Amino acid sequence: MLEKTACRRGLVRVTVFAGLLAAYSSSFASHGAPKMISDMSAEERTSLLHDIETSVATALGGRSFSEDDALPVTARIRLDSDTNLVVVDLDERLGPKALSDDMQDLAELVRYHVIIHLDRIDGITGIHYTYGGFDREHWPENQKGDQSPRSSLRKRREATQPVAVVSPGHGIYFHSTYKDWRAQRETVNGILEDELTPVLAAHLTSDLERDRVSVHNLRETSQVFMHQPSSNPWWKMGARYLLEAKMPDKPEIWNSRPDDRRRDRERREDLRSRPLYANYVNADALLQVHTNAEATGKASGLRVIVHPRAADKRLAGTVLCSARELIHTKQEFAAYGVQRAPEVASDNIENGLADMPSVIVEVGFHTNPSDAEHLKNHDFQQLAMRGVAKGYRLFRENKPCEDFAVEAQPDVVGNPGIDVKFPVTIRGNPLFPVGIWTKESNCTREKGCESFQKSVYNLDGLAKYKVGYLCKREDLDKPPVEITVRMKDFDGVVSKPAVYRVQCARRTAARR
Repeated sequence: MLEKTACRRGLVRVTVFAGLLAAYSSSFASHGAPKMISDMSAEERTSLLHDIETSVATALGGRSFSEDDALPVTARIRLDSDTNLVVVDLDERLGPKALSDDMQDLAELVRYHVIIHLDRIDGITGIHYTYGGFDREHWPENQKGDQSPRSSLRKRREATQPVAVVSPGHGIYFHSTYKDWRAQRETVNGILEDELTPVLAAHLTSDLERDRVSVHNLRETSQVFMHQPSSNPWWKMGARYLLEAKMPDKPEIWNSRPDDRRRDRERREDLRSRPLYANYVNADALLQVHTNAEATGKASGLRVIVHPRAADKRLAGTVLCSARELIHTKQEFAAYGVQRAPEVASDNIENGLADMPSVIVEVGFHTNPSDAEHLKNHDFQQLAMRGVAKGYRLFRENKPCEDFAVEAQPDVVGNPGIDVKFPVTIRGNPLFPVGIWTKESNCTREKGCESFQKSVYNLDGLAKYKVGYLCKREDLDKPPVEITVRMKDFDGVVSKPAVYRVQCARRTAARR
């Protein structure tokens, strides 16, 4: 018999047979390129379903649902080719508790064991829970009315400054049974998620403010001030305690479960306080920063978890695309994986309670040694968070995320003594100012053939700029001169270059 400890402190240990664990471990062999569920062969679906069933059995392992519900939890799994989701059907008795903190804990435990298999599914995917075949809305207590109309406060603000709530995950909380203050996560590969997320969020806050976003950061950034009840620095504390200190007259935000007598009640309140606060301030977006965990230590890369609302998925898409673009600007991070499509989690409380677009950015897996080294790297932290900020900017501006590239121009013919001028146009969404470099193919120097030309500060300035070339007599009767043009924006994103060609000819043949 072997014991497997759950990813979160406070989740019970589950016991599994050695044979089951062996089957679980064998499921991580290579399965080829990811495919949409609808594109999988019958054999591929059967294999994937078997591996997920094995992992879910490992996760549950006779586990009871909560302190108040001691019956074991059973699950049936199916792959939904219409939605591209993994459907986990739990016992019907759990339906009324679908939005409870206990369900959040169970869903995290299942995801911890199943996430490695989701990498075999292409496109937007995730885990959707049903209860005895019913969606959670089947029970009146889970039915949430339509989101209220955007308030006049938010409408007025749209013309001036957007508001984003930044939520660094976890933090120290009070455990009522042990009567001590403790982190919500454990240190793995030298990383304690509770203490790393405020560092990441500080980078994100700075980048958002640069974009003229009003930011509410839910974890204290000061390294000086102490939280007196715990004798810990404020920056280590969960969001619940900062909100309690700043809003003592709003216990419905930070003490949303006053009748809860469970030992980790304040951890659960901390989780709920974040979207509840974002709703209270009518935020335009909730950006939540976490690091990830997974049972095998093999899963890696940046991922984004969303509620299955259209706006949330669109925000997640621009965040993923922009994070990939920014992280890969530095060669040492060029191979770092960034998920192509968001992961849907319909029962996640942090996103589900939010009345505005909300994303959970899992920057990397602290359970993966390579990811952990990236997460400790200051440059990586900056680039990843700069990508999140850019993704939110594109979302606000309703712009697609596309590669930054200099566009090609038609070849031209020139003659000696007359400048040829090329307009410079681009694709993508660079952050101005951008620098422009050119390199001529007929340069004979060993070094220094590429030269900086100019910085331009907006699209109007770029529209006025032209790349020129003056044909010389020695260019006559030779192949076209090629001028490679590239740019680099203020974020450090380097464009895909374009090559402009000039065929130098005698004056009688010159034409434009």
